[in-house]
Formats: sequence, structure tokens, C-alpha cells
Amino acid sequence: MRQGTSDVIKAWLICIAVAIVLVFAGLAFISPYFGGLNINYSEGQRTGIVYKLSDHKGVFWKTAEGELSLQLSTRNSEGGIVNEIFYFSVSDTNVVKQLQDAAVASKVITVHYRQYLFRGYKYGSTQYDIDRVIAGPSAER
Repeated sequence: MRQGTSDVIKAWLICIAVAIVLVFAGLAFISPYFGGLNINYSEGQRTGIVYKLSDHKGVFWKTAEGELSLQLSTRNSEGGIVNEIFYFSVSDTNVVKQLQDAAVASKVITVHYRQYLFRGYKYGSTQYDIDRVIAGPSAER
């Protein structure tokens, strides 16, 4: 085998190796956006009143997005009173139904959430996913 031929083969092998590395790096980079890496960062509870719930939100993957008024007030930089809001996503249809019932009743409820570091578009637009209603008029008994 001549020197020129081995250089061409070596160059092709390097190109193939670089392409493989780039493909895997690209998959690792975009997979969280499509639900590949849902890393659970924390769990907790929030208590408040559901005052906004949008069902079937999203272009490709439909989720429910909502806001829970925590009934806490703080002052902004101008001295006005601001209500604290908890923004959340819901992917379970049974939980969506419970939250809709609570929103209609305008009653205080307690929800359990999971916070994710990396969250795919498939699972909603917030870091917080409500997985169940713990207490309130719509909680399962």
C-alpha cells in the first residue's frame, strides 16, 4: 500500500469518528427538549387557588398549563402589592380534571409538584409538573 493511500484512509477514518462524536453530542444536547432527560430536581407542595388553567396547550404535544395564586402578597419596587403566582404544567388528564373542578369552585387546594432541571417541550413549558391534588374540594378521597 502506498503512503498516499494510507493517508486518505486515515483522513476518512478521522472524519467518520468526528461525525459519530458530533451525532452523539447533538443527541445529548437536544434530547432534553424532546423529553429524553427529565432530571427530577426537587419535590414539594404548594397551597393556593387555581385561577388560570389552559388545557391542550402546545403545538405538537398538548399539556395543561396553569397558575396557582399562593395568596401571598409582596411589595414591588414602586410600593404596589403583588400577588405571588406559582406557574405549573400538568400532563396527567385526571389531575387536569381535578384542577378544573378546583378552579370552578375557587377553593384553596394543596398540590404536589416535581421540579425538573431539564424539561422537554413534550412535558410542558414550566419546570414544575403537578402530579396530584393532595387536599381541597377536588382531592380524591
